[in-house]
Amino acid sequence: MNNKKIIKKKSSDTFLSERVVELILTRNVESLARLTEEKIAETLEINPAYLLKIFETDQRICLSRFISREKIRRAFFILEKDHAMSIEGLSRKLGFCQANDFAREFEKFLAIEPTKFKDLKNKGKNILQ
Repeated sequence: MNNKKIIKKKSSDTFLSERVVELILTRNVESLARLTEEKIAETLEINPAYLLKIFETDQRICLSRFISREKIRRAFFILEKDHAMSIEGLSRKLGFCQANDFAREFEKFLAIEPTKFKDLKNKGKNILQ
């Protein structure tokens, strides 16, 4: 009996979606704030509709939601370090049109309002307990 290992090759669709994830996660905050689905498709030189379909199928999340979640993840770390940062300033820095949109996404993803999170951090409390 032959004991050769079977190596699974990644499909080109999986490779593409992983490339998109890498492209998003390696952006600095300013670049992430301006990032759109269209810019990603343009960067990868592929059809935007194809990109959205492949990404959602492979990652099980729509691309715009993934980008938004990465922005909120970054916001969490910025607020952890910069207690003086205003919520309005942070929302603008991350490319949200309205501070309310940012606050809604922050609370949806982290289950706490950004102002409450900031208040707790300013009081020196660890909310991750």
